Amino acid sequence: MSLQYCDLTGGARLPYVEFGAPDGAPLLVLRGLGDALTTMENPGTAAGARALYGPLAHRRVVVTSWRTPAAPGYRLADLVGDAATLITKLGLGPTAIWGNSMGGMVALLLAERDPDLVDSIVCECTPTHATDPLLRYVTRWDAMAAQRRWPELQRDTLRNIFTGRMPWAIRKLVWFPRSIPIPDDEGRWQVLSAALREYDVRDRAAGVRCPVLVIGGRQDRMTPPDQLADLAGLLPDARLVLVDRCGHGASLERPEEFHREIGGFLAEARRSTGH
Repeated sequence: MSLQYCDLTGGARLPYVEFGAPDGAPLLVLRGLGDALTTMENPGTAAGARALYGPLAHRRVVVTSWRTPAAPGYRLADLVGDAATLITKLGLGPTAIWGNSMGGMVALLLAERDPDLVDSIVCECTPTHATDPLLRYVTRWDAMAAQRRWPELQRDTLRNIFTGRMPWAIRKLVWFPRSIPIPDDEGRWQVLSAALREYDVRDRAAGVRCPVLVIGGRQDRMTPPDQLADLAGLLPDARLVLVDRCGHGASLERPEEFHREIGGFLAEARRSTGH
């Protein structure tokens, strides 16, 4: 597994790592707002992605960060366009997408816009729109980012994302703040946060025709279970799964349950779509 780049217009690019079976069914992982703090260019972040998504290595797994640099004016529609560019340039389509929080937002909008690129979607901890519970946290973190209080921001996000079993590699960041890396691009948080605030799929959900697994934690404070149920209820072909004893960091807190549910869903979706 090595760091690679997908070139975009204007000198920007998407950093990504790829592993698994080169000829396997593709799986694209789209990250959440935490990508503003540490991207796939960080070796520790890339290794963590390899560990988390490793059980799906019978597939061709691509884990991408958002555009670098993320210049002001980068909109949610640009995230969708960049994901489409990556899928096209790497020949992934139609691909399964696992979107974490904001990544799920992008995946849904992409499936509605370019249905031929998307085979199925796993929406992890993704609501129907930028809801009040989510924005309360994001607004607080925006203020910390504006003041460059990076260790405090990282610790606060981790304490609120995880409500159950926090992995040791992440727990030590809370205990030892000096180990927390400072973002290379200190304006990246505000740019991606502004894009997240634009999200609203309620009027477009009916156009998402592929199978979708809406999955999250029962103790999620940012995207509570009722909001996940709202999303599943709007989508034409959706399944809702709520996992006990975890919150917004659900797949990291309960990886065994997540991979069992997601592995089964992706296999079934592949059979139903014929891809």
